[in-house]
Amino acid sequence: MHLPLNTAPSWVMHIDMNACFARAEQQAWPRQRGKPLAVTPVNVPGGATISPSYELKTLGVKTGMRNRDVKLLAPDVILKESNPALYREVHRRFCRIFRDYSPDVDPKSIDEAVIDFSGTPALRDKSMEEIGYEIKERVKVEIGEWMLCNVGIGPNRFLAKVAAGLHKPDGLDRIDHTNLREALVGLKLIDLPGINVRYQARLSLAGIATPLQFLEADAHFLKTHVFQSINGHYWYQRLRGYEVDDAEHARGGYTNSVQLARPEARRERLRRVLYKLSHKASTRMRRDGYGCRSIGFEMILSDGESVKQHFTLHQPILATREIFPLLKELLDQREQEPVRVRTQHGGREFWRYEMMVTRSASRVVVWVDKLVKGAELQGQLLDDEQSRARRLSQAEDLINWKYGLYTIGSPHLLGMNDIVMDRIPFGSPQDLEELYSQETHPVVSQW
Repeated sequence: MHLPLNTAPSWVMHIDMNACFARAEQQAWPRQRGKPLAVTPVNVPGGATISPSYELKTLGVKTGMRNRDVKLLAPDVILKESNPALYREVHRRFCRIFRDYSPDVDPKSIDEAVIDFSGTPALRDKSMEEIGYEIKERVKVEIGEWMLCNVGIGPNRFLAKVAAGLHKPDGLDRIDHTNLREALVGLKLIDLPGINVRYQARLSLAGIATPLQFLEADAHFLKTHVFQSINGHYWYQRLRGYEVDDAEHARGGYTNSVQLARPEARRERLRRVLYKLSHKASTRMRRDGYGCRSIGFEMILSDGESVKQHFTLHQPILATREIFPLLKELLDQREQEPVRVRTQHGGREFWRYEMMVTRSASRVVVWVDKLVKGAELQGQLLDDEQSRARRLSQAEDLINWKYGLYTIGSPHLLGMNDIVMDRIPFGSPQDLEELYSQETHPVVSQW
């Protein structure tokens, strides 16, 4: 059965900050405005550019390009090490603006968000386009004159995001049933959100080479021949303006990871890294009313090999003082086991075994999962030590949620800034939760 284009009102708005980190730096430092600037986590030749300014983009610089290659294209480039506190404050400010128009604001990343205007009073006196232009002006007034954003409007999240990418920078576009085909004509498959190189190849093999052909494809064909799953039916609906991307998925667990400033082999320091990551993951877990029955860690070694350990529990735990000793025990156990290492000698490749204690780690991941809701936690029979640990965690959480995540805690957290560098979350939007659910002191403005 053919599904017509969705003719419902376009009440979804997608807002994407343009070159957000680079322009935030230029806003903070006016002398750098209009100059080629790139933000990088680490200012070394092998580091990656995570936000090139538009002055650099016109020279062919793209996100992810190595700093050494950026310098070849733009010898006078200004390389700035990332300032996560500044970018979080920008994110807080623009989400604060959005919530003046609708309570339904969904941050998709540190520099973009989706607003659903369905049934909001904001639409009584203004059109979606008028609200979009008003938001763009407020961004310049309340965040900074150098800050720009693209606004996309559509009947669902997908088409709103496509619209937000049509005219960068500083554009505003609507895509709905009246202009959908015209909007798709000028795009490539890879321009569509969610279509990666693998999906593009799969569509091309099925004879679908353009977004317009994708739109006209039969639902059964997409489901059985292209995607070979229900995903094909979702794409059929998504392209026609029907909402399939607003579902809330059940929480599976909490993960925190860190790329170390330099490879680290000292056991005491690695234990402190485990503590900091378990402290952050368990704080988020407790904030949402969960405990966990499984914990674990993975260490990516400097040569690319990895070491992974996990532990499953009979009874759920939730306090950092319950979780960290188990992670420490897992690490101590792993240190006594040999690690398989690939080496080369005389032009030949072979494997040898080294003790974990001699190896350096470059990245550490900690997770807590197999979650249990608070009602079951309250039914546990606790001994005095467990009860004390949980009361202490509760007291620490109240202070940290008000004044900042690491305001109070174990001595393990002291002196960690040179080991664990602050990073901006680029992954799941769940990583942005603490920007909304805890009260923190505002960052001192740099402009």
